[in-house]
Amino acid sequence: MSLYTMLPDATVVSFEPNPTVFRKLQRLTRKFPRLTVIPNGLSDQTGDAELFVPVYNGNILTRLASFDYESAKNWLNSDHVLLFDPAKLTVSSKRLPLIRLDDCRLQPDFIKIDVQGLEHRVLAGGLETIRTYRPVIMAEAIRCRSDAHRIVEPLDYRLMEFDGRAFAEVRGTPRRLNQFLIPAERLPDPP
Repeated sequence: MSLYTMLPDATVVSFEPNPTVFRKLQRLTRKFPRLTVIPNGLSDQTGDAELFVPVYNGNILTRLASFDYESAKNWLNSDHVLLFDPAKLTVSSKRLPLIRLDDCRLQPDFIKIDVQGLEHRVLAGGLETIRTYRPVIMAEAIRCRSDAHRIVEPLDYRLMEFDGRAFAEVRGTPRRLNQFLIPAERLPDPP
């Protein structure tokens, strides 16, 4: 966990519904005692949902799993895999538990979301936590005026990118893989 290189005393709570990935993360708790791994996904409601896992040529690709079938199915294509053969792609599924961040009674300073396009559901399920504790949020692929952005924008959150030196507000299409939602009072001073 690279976070512990920079912040060795950080308390980290990780939500991982995929049983294969959960077991790998759970083993890390021996090395990092301030790491807690919870075997649930986060969403806007408590319940169960189908997790879709792509399988290509017999290889189970747990890192590309998603609660969104299209995301799990469509990431693998000729743009990403040399000599891609669609006949070798299948998608398995498993019902897994979901909870809301607001029901976890956490006080986060920072939230990282990696949910393949379902960021808005995680944010909606954590809106009171976000409103109360004002964490910085990092996620892949949040766009201006997307559902995810619209959820926190009324809370005076700004959509930002980091270029390795400074943060800049995103006004159009993001140029980086990860974006940051930062409350206005926590914005870094301009360089």
